[in-house]
Amino acid sequence: MSLEMNTFVKSIDDSIVPQWLSAFEVLGMKCEIHPEFSFTNQTGFLPFKLSLSSPAHKEWEGKSFLTGFEFYISDFDLNIELEELNPKPSALKKLFGKPEPYKQYANSSIDSKLTTCRKVLHCVWGSADTFELRMASVSSAILAELTEGICAYPADDEWYESVNLAEKMAAEAHEFESSLKPGELRVHEFDTWS
Repeated sequence: MSLEMNTFVKSIDDSIVPQWLSAFEVLGMKCEIHPEFSFTNQTGFLPFKLSLSSPAHKEWEGKSFLTGFEFYISDFDLNIELEELNPKPSALKKLFGKPEPYKQYANSSIDSKLTTCRKVLHCVWGSADTFELRMASVSSAILAELTEGICAYPADDEWYESVNLAEKMAAEAHEFESSLKPGELRVHEFDTWS
């Protein structure tokens, strides 16, 4: 089973990568991204090298781990999405049917912010690696903050303002990791980029 955070942005390019990694470090996560990464052609698993300054488990201290998440970028146009949610009624339905209530993509506040967004960043994680949740949710939040974008967790139809969201996501990830017993930990020590 996998879960997903979506980040809606106006645009994004590789110039943001140093800020992304710097934001991780501010949150106590020293990260390196795979050296061949580019927003222009990334699809599938996005690997990171991760070291935590305050790990949830003592055995993680002083170690680096190979982790990551599935990362995809797709186009987004709110007008197209709204047209799909609100199809034009047929002539018969116009004559004899009740008018359907207008459906918003999220709500009026969120929809107004989505009008300028042209891309969706899909950060998908599963349970194969303990750090996937951390990397996907914190990345989604950081990228939203850096691009003035907006995050969503589609599984629960939750929308997040990006103010301090990365801190909140990092704290939730730490809480999750702390709740795991040693036999439940699935981590992979970093050796080399493959």
